Amino acid sequence: MALAVLILRIALAAMFLAAGLAKLASLRRTGARVRLFGVPEAFARPVAVCLPLVELAIAVLLVPDATARAGGALAALALGVFAVSVARLLVRGEAPDCNCFGLLHSSRVGPAMLCRNVVLAAAGALVAAVGPGASLGVALAPWAAVVAIVATAVAGFASWRDRAEARRRLGELGKSAAD
Repeated sequence: MALAVLILRIALAAMFLAAGLAKLASLRRTGARVRLFGVPEAFARPVAVCLPLVELAIAVLLVPDATARAGGALAALALGVFAVSVARLLVRGEAPDCNCFGLLHSSRVGPAMLCRNVVLAAAGALVAAVGPGASLGVALAPWAAVVAIVATAVAGFASWRDRAEARRRLGELGKSAAD
């Protein structure tokens, strides 16, 4: 059980890290998506900035043994809020793109997304209830290096993809203007 909890913890941390970094790399898109989820226009920009920062904080809290329970509780809370937001959209018959992983991956809101968020919230609750599981112990330094490398790669890729999309759109506008 201890190893399973450790694996859940690291998987949740990786998920929140990727989601947070990818959203930060595309704040404009994140702001547009939070509005589609019902956040009022006046709060869209602050939420678009705070959401990925909260996701990154959760990722950081899940890694050290000493803060794993808090990270698990916050992960469960965040994923619970996401599940309620998805359920609200489903009841209203709306299905916007989620922007769950910023430019890395986005899909339409649907029942599968609701189930995924509930299962992941349960995983976070398990980490909060059971504790960190097997200890990362002295192996924390190599994990930190791997996380830093992955984080840099994710942020770089998301930023590159956002700039490439902007260049493509500008090219299309130039062609339209020439016609």
